[in-house]
Amino acid sequence: MGWFIFVFICIAVFLFFILNKSSSRRKEKTPPHRTTAIIPPKRSSKEVEMHWLLDLAYTTKQRLTMKYETGNPLPGDPPVKIRDIDMYGLGDEYFEAYCHYRCEVRTFKISRVLWARLSGEAYGIPRTYTPSTWVTEGWGDLGDTILEPVELVPTDETHSSIPEDTEDKDERTKRERVSRGRVSYSGREGTRTYARYDRQKLFEESILTPFPEEWSPALPYLYEAHKLEKEGADPQKVKEALKKARQADSDATSYYIIRWSIIKKRHNQNYE
Repeated sequence: MGWFIFVFICIAVFLFFILNKSSSRRKEKTPPHRTTAIIPPKRSSKEVEMHWLLDLAYTTKQRLTMKYETGNPLPGDPPVKIRDIDMYGLGDEYFEAYCHYRCEVRTFKISRVLWARLSGEAYGIPRTYTPSTWVTEGWGDLGDTILEPVELVPTDETHSSIPEDTEDKDERTKRERVSRGRVSYSGREGTRTYARYDRQKLFEESILTPFPEEWSPALPYLYEAHKLEKEGADPQKVKEALKKARQADSDATSYYIIRWSIIKKRHNQNYE
């Protein structure tokens, strides 16, 4: 009887050991539960400023001059070219525009824009144009965000698919009007044609000076142009000073023009 109890205890201990070891192996093979956090990529201040400038050109319908690096240039074509474009659609990473260099609507990548400046010349988007959703998507549901829309005044003139830059500039300017009113929009329909006003306003308020932070040979000419404009001098003298600045350092000059236009826009809105 004693031997039977002893054998029974040994078998129980052996089974307990086997089962415990098997359970430990299953726990080791089971991968730990992990939660993946999606962190949006951080953009540099230059990328944010470039996106803001493109958005400003799109919402105000101003022609843009940019220096663009082509990913796959044609044989014999330089990879970097200066282009005049009319913004037709804007997304987070890409935008569509009528390229006067190619004389057609093309898709561009924002990260390949080396520098850009507003020309001050207005343009119109043909009514037959339909934006590509894969380009303009990315704004998402804006909810009750305060937005700044663009309103085009309808006319009785016949519109064709030919870009409106072929029309007379004065007639084109008369047919266009930018609405400065701010409206609340709560639906998804049409949100891709609007800019985020809150993000734009925060960026505008962060700009205190138009001059580059680093030294540049263009700075003396930029200071001169700034002083002439503040004193109400002849615009031609301001252009001549900016021309000299651009010859000394085109990037610093474009930087100044962009930031100075933002400051002037903010100043004008405060007095409206």
